[in-house]
Amino acid sequence: MKNVAVVVAGGSGTRMGQDIPKQFINVFDKPVLIYTLESFQRHPDVDAIAVVCIDGWQTMVDAYAKQFNIDKLQWIVPGGGSVQESIRNGVEHLEHELDPEDIVIIHDGIRPLIDADVLTDVIQVCERYGNAVTSLPYNEQIFVINQDDPSTTVQYVPREQLRRVSTPQAYRYGKLLAAYRKAFKGEHRHPRFQLHQHHDGRFRRNPAFRQRFGQEHQAHHQRRSGIVQGLHHGG
Repeated sequence: MKNVAVVVAGGSGTRMGQDIPKQFINVFDKPVLIYTLESFQRHPDVDAIAVVCIDGWQTMVDAYAKQFNIDKLQWIVPGGGSVQESIRNGVEHLEHELDPEDIVIIHDGIRPLIDADVLTDVIQVCERYGNAVTSLPYNEQIFVINQDDPSTTVQYVPREQLRRVSTPQAYRYGKLLAAYRKAFKGEHRHPRFQLHQHHDGRFRRNPAFRQRFGQEHQAHHQRRSGIVQGLHHGG
C-alpha cells in the first residue's frame, strides 16, 4: 500500500496583490511551496508527492524540486479553475498509478507548517477508517442569522460542538476517485490537463492542446465540495 501526497498549489495569489503566485513567494530564499513539500519529503510514511500547479509554472516547480532535493515529487499536474477542480485533476491523474486501497493525502501548498505527528495521525486514522481530516477547536462565537431579517440572530451555536477543518486530509484512493467522478458527472477533463514527463525529465503540456481552460465551472464549487465532504460520513 502506498501513501501519496497531493499538494494543491493552483492559486494565483491575486488577493495578496503580488506579481507572482503566493506559493512561490520566497521566505529566507526558499519558496513557500518548498517548505510544504519538505514536510512530506521528510516524513517516512509518505512514498510519493504530486503537485497540482497553476498552469505555466510547472517547469518552475520541477526546477525548485531539483534544487531543494524533493526527490519524492513524481507528478506535476496543471490546476483547474477552482480548488475542487485542481484536486480532481490530481486525483484523476493518479488513476493508473494507485490501487483503490492506497491512501491519498490532500494538502494546501501554502500551508507549510505541517506537524509531523498530525500527518502521522491522519495517515493512521485513514488506514483504520478509510478517511481522516485535521480539525481544530473553534474559538469564536457562532450565531445563526434570521433569514427574514439578517441584521438579527435566532440561535446561538455552542462552539464546543464545532470543529474547524483544515489539511492535511487523507482518503482511500478508490473512494476519493469515485466521489469526484460523481461530483463532476457529465463533465470531461479538458485535454490540457494531460502533462507528460519526457525522457529528459522535463514536463511539457500535450502540444496538441494549447487552448486555455475557462472558469465556467466555478459556480458549482459548493455543490462539489459538499459531495466530497460526504466522504467523511461514509457517503
